Amino acid sequence: MMFERVKRRSYMLFIHTLAGLLGFASAGFTQIGSLKGKVYDAETHELLPGANVIVSSEQIKTGTATDSHGQFTMENLPEGYYTIKISYIGYETRIFSKLKISSNRETFLDVALKSTGIVANPITVTASRRPEKLLDAPASITVLEAHEIESRPVLTATEHLKALPAIDIISAGLNQSRVVIRGFNSIFSGSLLSLVDNRITRIPSVRLNAFQLIPTSNDDVERIEIVSGPASALYGPNSANGVVHILTKSPFDSKGTRASLAGGQRNIVMSTFRHAGTFGEHLGYKFSVQYYKGRDFESFDPVEIAAREAAIKAGANPDTLLIGARDFHIKSLAVDARVDFKPKDDFLFIFNTGFSRGTNIEFTDSGAAQAVNAMFKYVQARMRYKNLFFQVFMNGIDTGDTYFLRTGQKIINNSKLFVIQAQHHYDFGEKQKFTYGFDVLLTRPNTKGTVNGKNEDHDNVNEIGAYIQSETSISQHLKIVTAARLDDHNRLDNLNFSPRAALVYKPTATQNLRLTFNRAFSTPTADNLFSDVLSAGVPTAAADPLLIPFIGESLFKVRALGTWPNGFSFRYVNGVPQMLTLYGQYLANKGLLPSATTYLPPEVNPVWPAIRDLIITGAPPEQRPFLRAILPAELSATVPGVLKILNTETQQFEPVDFSFVKDIAPLKETSTTTWEFGYKGLINKKLLFSADLYHSRIKDFIGPLRVETPHVFVDTDSLRSVLTQDMIARGLPGALAETVAQLISENLADLPIGLISPQEVANPTDVILTYRNFGDITVSGLDLSFTYYLNQYWNISGNYSFVNKDFFKDKKTHMDIALNAPKHKFGAILNYTNQKIGFLGNLRLRFVDSFPVNSGIFVGKVNKYAVLDLNASYTLPFSSHTRITLNIQNLTNNKHREFVGVPEIGRLAILRLSQTL
Repeated sequence: MMFERVKRRSYMLFIHTLAGLLGFASAGFTQIGSLKGKVYDAETHELLPGANVIVSSEQIKTGTATDSHGQFTMENLPEGYYTIKISYIGYETRIFSKLKISSNRETFLDVALKSTGIVANPITVTASRRPEKLLDAPASITVLEAHEIESRPVLTATEHLKALPAIDIISAGLNQSRVVIRGFNSIFSGSLLSLVDNRITRIPSVRLNAFQLIPTSNDDVERIEIVSGPASALYGPNSANGVVHILTKSPFDSKGTRASLAGGQRNIVMSTFRHAGTFGEHLGYKFSVQYYKGRDFESFDPVEIAAREAAIKAGANPDTLLIGARDFHIKSLAVDARVDFKPKDDFLFIFNTGFSRGTNIEFTDSGAAQAVNAMFKYVQARMRYKNLFFQVFMNGIDTGDTYFLRTGQKIINNSKLFVIQAQHHYDFGEKQKFTYGFDVLLTRPNTKGTVNGKNEDHDNVNEIGAYIQSETSISQHLKIVTAARLDDHNRLDNLNFSPRAALVYKPTATQNLRLTFNRAFSTPTADNLFSDVLSAGVPTAAADPLLIPFIGESLFKVRALGTWPNGFSFRYVNGVPQMLTLYGQYLANKGLLPSATTYLPPEVNPVWPAIRDLIITGAPPEQRPFLRAILPAELSATVPGVLKILNTETQQFEPVDFSFVKDIAPLKETSTTTWEFGYKGLINKKLLFSADLYHSRIKDFIGPLRVETPHVFVDTDSLRSVLTQDMIARGLPGALAETVAQLISENLADLPIGLISPQEVANPTDVILTYRNFGDITVSGLDLSFTYYLNQYWNISGNYSFVNKDFFKDKKTHMDIALNAPKHKFGAILNYTNQKIGFLGNLRLRFVDSFPVNSGIFVGKVNKYAVLDLNASYTLPFSSHTRITLNIQNLTNNKHREFVGVPEIGRLAILRLSQTL
């Protein structure tokens, strides 16, 4: 009985145990899944064998490696949520959180890893105004990534561009710079198209690239894309010299807070703050603030100094006088904010706005200006829905209390630029793509007469254009890109047509060969067309107060004028240009001329009565009767005048002949036709190399401001000869007559008697600075660059650029055009990056050969120079969100000038501490 109970109990225990085991087995069988996938290079799509795959959850942690085909399989994973970690030497580690493994199912995961060393083929958006791989782009592109930008504390974005291929940069102070690609720089340059998030950033009306007034903080920059060569076919006018496009971070991808504090030499103090976040999954926001101040490198203008001394001598109060009142303290405040609305993956609406306010010395074609609380502001709204992009934005400038340093004249500029743009792209399968759109640019200058003067009410500019681009894939390796654009400018006579064609050949995924043709154009700026501004002047009292009754209060004024609407024409008689005399009012008052603005031959004879009275009045009283007796009332023979032109840099008069004087036609647009052959490729996974060979023909290049109105001076030899004979005829002994004639001629040698003034101006004291279309220029060049990755920590890069000409002469117009950039330049960078210890560092070398300068009043030569920069960034080991960064520009303190008239640039060291939350 007992045995039976024990047997029954044992049997029941066996049955329950077996049932439990079967139940567990059944449950285990129904709740197990698997994970399969492949790991490949994000750029080349090459499969990566031997990549580590770690799978972990609260219950288990296991791992495997990819096979020879870059594939992996993990079986028998219990149903649940897992963290997947994939790593490979030389690549960024990727982590996938909360990946669900379902029972009785295979979960697939394809993983693209980015190389931590070389990034050969990132996505770009600038060359074709749509996303594409860099090696698919029909243009030469350089990309600066976020880690390169964040690790360098700078005052403006231009500091990141130094030592890059084809870039020409003029540093004119701590935060002032001029940037172009492949030359044709200027002291007031706007030929480069600068963009931030598809928005033009140039100052409205004057079209100046003032990078220190861009409200974007360094911490908010995602990447910078640089396109070398013309881009008008898609971007329209004024992009013939390339594009620099700053792209900022999306708040969805950069949530968090970052603050930094920096200080350095020249009393630099800088602070930044950026915060980004989201409300739910569809609404993102961000805002940033940046402030800095410091003391600029110092420079002085002799013309300003002389004008200031003359004004003080005439009774001006030195404490309130603005002439020559340079303030070397700089300061800048920039605020930027943005809201993103993304209700679904294929729709994004972005609204952003910002402003910047700054004080610094700014260099213009007419001399330096003191910018005081100048403010740039913008409002932008853009929308992307599937393949459609649409945006509107407004840029505005308020120059605050800015003034010209040579004259003390206030500069008022409250101009605005309104832009409407739309673009759509449509793909016919994989082989045919079309991109098309339109642009409307409305420039509304508003200078209260301080810049545009008499043209203030007639200076609105409307530019409207449309374009289409076709991209045809002939095969897997070959594609053809063609584009065409048509633009209208309401102040120019002709429509502008911009064609583009490119043949792109990719023999492998990491090699690109291209042959391109572009015709781009640049329109005259509002300054070119409408400016009417006093640049400098010499009061008569500064020369000799005795002259005031004869020629008035002003000996001459230098005035910059635009050519709208009809250019300038001179008065000719028998092919000889006629003059207006400085003595016009005096002679008219005496009844010797019909009016003060009567045109006269460029001779001494018609103005001799005034000169005779001046000689007599300037003599001691006891000598005046004698002079009245011996000086003839009229000269017996013609005494010709000689022409001399004012050199605005040296303030000296230089002789020219009468052929110098030519009518000035209204300005036309400048067209640039460029053929280019380029290569970019990754060789042996170690060397990234590019080469660009180009030839450009530039037609109707708009030259710099130039003095077009020569003064007429006395031909002293002729006057001495004629006057000697006339005084002998009046009874003066020959030897004495010759001595008196010699003294009179020498005293009149440096005093102008007239000005070859155009009929549209008709002012005997206004020396006219204006612009001309130069003619045709041809230039050829070569850009080479490479990056070699020694290992996962070290890489070295270098570049060299050559241009065959840096100076151009035109015999027809007697104009000299300078490239304002060197024939030869090179750069080199040695980089060390170790993410494990949180350290990044580099040495950067730039060499710029000497080059001639001709830009407005700034004429001369820049001597060759070399600059070495050091940058280091380190994440503190005890605080992974704290980073300390050191940037030393011009490490060896090699003081040099990068343009005529700008200060010597020395060393600048900045140390920054940043904290990320």
